[in-house]
Amino acid sequence: MLSVASNSFLVLFKVIVGITIGSVSIISEAIHSGVDLLAAIIAMFSVKTSSVPADEQHPFGHGKIENISGFVEALLIFVAAFWIIFEALKKLMEPHEITHAGLGVAVMFVSAVINYFVSRRLFRVGKEADAWHLRTDVYTSAGVMAGLGIIWIGHEFFPRTTLIGLIL
Repeated sequence: MLSVASNSFLVLFKVIVGITIGSVSIISEAIHSGVDLLAAIIAMFSVKTSSVPADEQHPFGHGKIENISGFVEALLIFVAAFWIIFEALKKLMEPHEITHAGLGVAVMFVSAVINYFVSRRLFRVGKEADAWHLRTDVYTSAGVMAGLGIIWIGHEFFPRTTLIGLIL
């Protein structure tokens, strides 16, 4: 539930800021967080369902739901990858300058901090796979934050140079 709640907030936050400032890197992070949210919901459902004992309709139990869940989660990862590639190609074909890169740095900083503390909590309660996943999300958020920080600093010191801002 903690992963679902934090990812719900982060998806909304990243989508709003990513669209507002025109950053494909933040939009791709929002897509990634959205896939994480769906995967967390699917995993939560499948774990609850798989533990239900056998009944007349399912004489061998409900454990196969975990296989279906894994397949759906893999499909979500592929859909997210293609969506991110699509957004990146669209941005390369029609580049425009990122405005308010500092806001992008802030949203990615908040994302990294939230994911760090949620991952710490998950490590404590024994949900290690989820915890490690969120810990890697901290690093991807930090990478996006660093890229946007370079753009932000570049805008401050070299206001007429926009090549990096056009790409990211």
